[in-house]
Amino acid sequence: MCRSCDCTPERCTMAYSYICICVGFFFVLMAAVDVLTGGFPIQYLFVPILGLSYMLAGILMQVGMNKKNKSTFVIGKVLSYFLPIAFILLIVFLVIHLIFIFHLCKYKKEVF
Repeated sequence: MCRSCDCTPERCTMAYSYICICVGFFFVLMAAVDVLTGGFPIQYLFVPILGLSYMLAGILMQVGMNKKNKSTFVIGKVLSYFLPIAFILLIVFLVIHLIFIFHLCKYKKEVF
C-alpha cells in the first residue's frame, strides 16, 4: 500500500460500501428526475436497476462486515461489478472500482 494512504483494508472497504450506496442513490434519483421530465424509455429500466443494484451492493457489504458474514459480503461485492461494467466509457467508475477491489479482496482474506 502506498504511504499517502495509510488506511486499513477495513476502512477502504467501508468507504467503498458508502460510495456504492451514495452513487446508487444518485443514479436512482437521476432516473426519477428523468422520468418526471420525459426522458428516454431505455433509461426507465436500465439506470434505476443499476442504481438499485449498486445501492444494494453497498448495503450488503456493510451487513457482511458488521455481521462477519462472508456470503453476504461476497454477494455485495459481486453486485458492485455491474455499474462499472455498464458504464465502462465513464472511466471514473472503473478506476474507482479497480482501486477499491484490491482492498476488498485483502479485507476478505484477512477477516474470512
